Amino acid sequence: MLLKEAESQSQHDSSSKAIKKQINFTTEQKSTLSQIWRVSGIPDQAVIKDLAKLFATTERKIKDWFYYQRRLVLEQQEEVKRREERNKEANIEEDRDSHGELMPYPRREFSFEEHLEMKKIFDKWRSSLPRNDF
Repeated sequence: MLLKEAESQSQHDSSSKAIKKQINFTTEQKSTLSQIWRVSGIPDQAVIKDLAKLFATTERKIKDWFYYQRRLVLEQQEEVKRREERNKEANIEEDRDSHGELMPYPRREFSFEEHLEMKKIFDKWRSSLPRNDF
């Protein structure tokens, strides 16, 4: 009985930690953070402090967002290295973009039906966007 209670408490604690670590920013805030990330990477403490004040959140949440972005980039770089090693061992050429960078996934031809399905999805998404009449 005690073991079940301990497991239940452990699961509750881990889900509580996951909820606490979740960072929720608005789309506009994410856009601002992404622009800063693209321009300068991780900003200095003064910028983090200003962003926290602007977004009415803690500096820790701002730092965590940039930490997560950096972690994603590092994971992607590691995956590219692993793929290059696997392909080198298997003597396989990878698709590269016009700048010589490794593509995130291999290119492939799509069937006519797949093109139609993607067009439907795109058209549906496009019609959901607000219209800007200038």
